[in-house]
Amino acid sequence: MLKQDQLIIDGAMGDCMRACVATITGIDIKAVPNFVDPDIAWDDHMGPWLHRHGWALIDTYQDRSPRDYNWTGLQGMVAMASVPSQLFPGGRHAIVVGWRQHPEHESALEVYVVHDPNPRNQPYVGVEKLIMNLRWVVALPSHAPIL
Repeated sequence: MLKQDQLIIDGAMGDCMRACVATITGIDIKAVPNFVDPDIAWDDHMGPWLHRHGWALIDTYQDRSPRDYNWTGLQGMVAMASVPSQLFPGGRHAIVVGWRQHPEHESALEVYVVHDPNPRNQPYVGVEKLIMNLRWVVALPSHAPIL
């Protein structure tokens, strides 16, 4: 995985999601659009773009906290996570998270930060308590038709 940093650090038009998509897919960030557009909902723009490039977007919205998700079977997987912005109070920031064996509990996994696309940020400590929602960017099977 080639970790790519965001090119635009801005509270309204920043491209942290773009950098996360580039990191997860391996597509150069300059070839990925900035999905922040005041006239188009980001997911209406991101989903079709990803699909055209052989990827799918799965949003996880639940009434409970993402830290209550069942992490079973996710070891080695990555996702975009929305966390509180460190630079823009009240804003959100996208990071790439993954799952690994929990160091204290043999049968449990822990979520951790794989990549924060903003190099100015401090490390997110206790990220599992900060995650607001998860967005999975997954490769489409090679036999799936691309519309």
